[in-house]
Amino acid sequence: MLNLGALRGQPQDSQEKAQSPQTPSEGWVDLLVRAIASMPEDLAVRIVSCIPQDYAAKILSSVSDPYVKFALILLTKK
Repeated sequence: MLNLGALRGQPQDSQEKAQSPQTPSEGWVDLLVRAIASMPEDLAVRIVSCIPQDYAAKILSSVSDPYVKFALILLTKK
């Protein structure tokens, strides 16, 4: 296989980072949330019901979007 990065003078490490399908901020939790959000609603509800509420609240609290914060308040109110 032709290594175009080597021809351009890029070190091997930077080539591997550029080819990585995930950005550093996109961990498995982000990928799971995106996958669930793109599922049909009935399947998404079944999967989300398996996630403990305190862990779901922890996931939501790490996002700075105002709508997510609002959802977190609704989820955690007693």
